[in-house]
Formats: sequence, C-alpha cells, structure tokens
Amino acid sequence: MFHARGVPSWLHGTRFQLSQMSILFTLMLAFVATASIVVSICKIRDLGEPFSSIGWNLNKDVWVSVPLGLGVAATTTVALFLTFGGVAQFRDGFAPVSILLFLMTSVVGQPLIEEFYFRGVLFVALSARFSQFTTVMLTSILFALFHVGGYRIIAAFVLLGVVLGFTRIKTRSVAACFALHASYNLGVLVTQLLSHYWH
Repeated sequence: MFHARGVPSWLHGTRFQLSQMSILFTLMLAFVATASIVVSICKIRDLGEPFSSIGWNLNKDVWVSVPLGLGVAATTTVALFLTFGGVAQFRDGFAPVSILLFLMTSVVGQPLIEEFYFRGVLFVALSARFSQFTTVMLTSILFALFHVGGYRIIAAFVLLGVVLGFTRIKTRSVAACFALHASYNLGVLVTQLLSHYWH
C-alpha cells in the first residue's frame, strides 16, 4: 500500500490505484474540454448536433464491433506469445479496486475520448482534404504516437488504428469504433490477468 502524507486514510491505495484515479480525473477534464470545443465549432459553423457532426451514429454495427475487438485482442495476444514469449501481467494483481479503476479508465474513459477525437473530430477534418485510405493511415499513425512506448507498442497501435479506421468507414459510426476499442482493451485486461496463471 502507498501512504502519502496528508492524505486521508480512506484514500490510501497502491501506486497503481492512485495513478488510475489521477488518469480518471484527467480523462474527465479532457472530455469536458474536447466536448466544449466540438459544441462551439458546431454552433459557429451551424453543423447541427455535436455527436451527429462527428459521426457518432448508434446503429447495429456497435454490437458487431464488440466480438471484433475481442478477436483483435486475442490475435495480438497470440502474436505476442509467438514473437516475444508472453504478454505483460496486470500491474496490481487481482485487487478489485484496481480492476474497477482500470475498467473505468482504459476500457471506458480512454477509448471514448480517443475515438471521439481520432475517429470523430480528426477523421472528419482530414477526410474533407484527403482520400479515405490517407485519412485512415494519418489517424492511425497519430493515434499510435499518442501512446507512449517502444516500437512494439507503436506498431500494435498503428495496426489497431487501421482496424478502427476501416471500421469507421465501413460502419459510418464512431460509436462502433468505441465499442471495438473498449472491447479490445477489455480483452487485453483479461489476458493480462490470466497471464498470472501462465507464468
């Protein structure tokens, strides 16, 4: 357990839990800021309802994207095993609070904001100037660079970005991209938890 001075006892937690709470707070601020900008642009340019303007579109493809995301996570796991001999373990064991915080940040918060921006705002802006293929590649590369890490992480996120980009084109739905991204992260969480038994 991590005990910071001046922090009430009920807030004490592991370093991972405290970092996840910090990420969650940052995500909420980022969503409010991004949503405010989109609403302002929609009003200035008379684009109508903000979610429709970026192509949120709740449709049947949202549910189809869930198994696709889990499948991509499983494929990534197999590739990591074959190439590097394993996957990372979840950093905080099976602590329920840690898992809940990870679900709130990495399975809901981050995919929501990232898809809102990369397959929503940025995708719409770039597709007005470039071909669909170029838009997918540019958003995928920027999406990967947004995730700090080594070449393996960047390569994995470029591939995920390409899958998300073509999902955006095929479904015309940012909501479907969110469902795919969230289920991918959930699949990664499950494999990281299971990796405790594999070692």
